[in-house]
Amino acid sequence: MKKFGKRHYYLKMVLNMENSGLLAVKSMVCAEYTVKKSQFFAYALPLYSLAEIPERLAYVRELHKEARHHVYAWQYYDAVAKQQYSKFSDDGEPAQTAGAPLFHVLTSHGINNTLLVVSRIFGGILLGAGGLVRAYSQAGNAVLQLAEIVQLVSWAEFEVVIAYAVYQQLLNYLQKQRAVIVQQDFSENVKLRFLLPFTEKEVLKSYLQELTAADFQLLYLGRKELYLENNR
Repeated sequence: MKKFGKRHYYLKMVLNMENSGLLAVKSMVCAEYTVKKSQFFAYALPLYSLAEIPERLAYVRELHKEARHHVYAWQYYDAVAKQQYSKFSDDGEPAQTAGAPLFHVLTSHGINNTLLVVSRIFGGILLGAGGLVRAYSQAGNAVLQLAEIVQLVSWAEFEVVIAYAVYQQLLNYLQKQRAVIVQQDFSENVKLRFLLPFTEKEVLKSYLQELTAADFQLLYLGRKELYLENNR
């Protein structure tokens, strides 16, 4: 199966944070479920942006061209805009018998930034409305049981150059802010590269100005999405 490119990186650690982030699937996983000769191929796929959704749907549809229905549900939280997005589709199944149950699976598990797709190959026996609701729900639950669930946390990445005299004070401050030190270079001055919880981004510059009397160099390297191990 095709593996979608990684647009993030993983930090193999668990942080004790007040805002530990969203839960999402780490990578694509598939489960197969059969009821009364109808085959249900369920996929859980991570979402890193809204723009990727059509590509992922097309990928699953291509895998199962013979399927009559490709039912889907997704949730996505944009951390920058602080906006929650969601959608589901019955894709030709009777209303509220397919997409809505899949969406309920996502919300009941507390899963975000994830797309669920279930491709159904009809087996010749009608399942009825209740049977469809149960089948799509069970298919969605089955694939999430196989998925590795991780926490998605937004971080700001910085590089700072400071004098040795204030190095330890800055290090203590970063530890209190739950920062992750990525790299340290010691030469004429100290250069630190670190990740700071995105919510702490705006206060950093003010702190450095006070600590160093404005004698520092700070470079913002951008926002990072880290997936942390989650013990569910």
